[in-house]
Amino acid sequence: MSLLLKSRYNCQKIGLFVHSLNETDQIDIAFDGCDIDYSLNTLKSGGNIYLYEKIAAQMSKEYILLLPQERIQKELSTKVPLSIEVASPTVKQIMNFCHSLNLKAELRLDTSSFARSPLGNLIIDIYKPNWNDIAQINEQLLKQNGVIASSYFPTW
Repeated sequence: MSLLLKSRYNCQKIGLFVHSLNETDQIDIAFDGCDIDYSLNTLKSGGNIYLYEKIAAQMSKEYILLLPQERIQKELSTKVPLSIEVASPTVKQIMNFCHSLNLKAELRLDTSSFARSPLGNLIIDIYKPNWNDIAQINEQLLKQNGVIASSYFPTW
């Protein structure tokens, strides 16, 4: 069962009605978790619903981040990859592009529900010794054909 279906099921189990993003024009409050730096750049980790999270954040009147103190760092943790959702036919091209930028890129191949996005796209995890230039790297990646979304949320 995908994370989205599990979340919907758990909400309905406690009596909350869940609308799809296509059924609403605005969200009053959205809650999310992440790693964050002092400049308020956020990096999601381990998930696979980056496109949906970004849509929900943009649609929300209030976007509230819930996270423990240890996930607030001066700089984004290099233990947390920059993850991108990519269309299957473009995986090789995107992997080669990452390598041309001297990035360590790994295609998620595990059998968990996090290896693919809810739309069936693949996830590539990208690692680097530091994330000082994550905004520029993210921008370059998002310009590549086949990249749908990333786990990086720039300061809004």
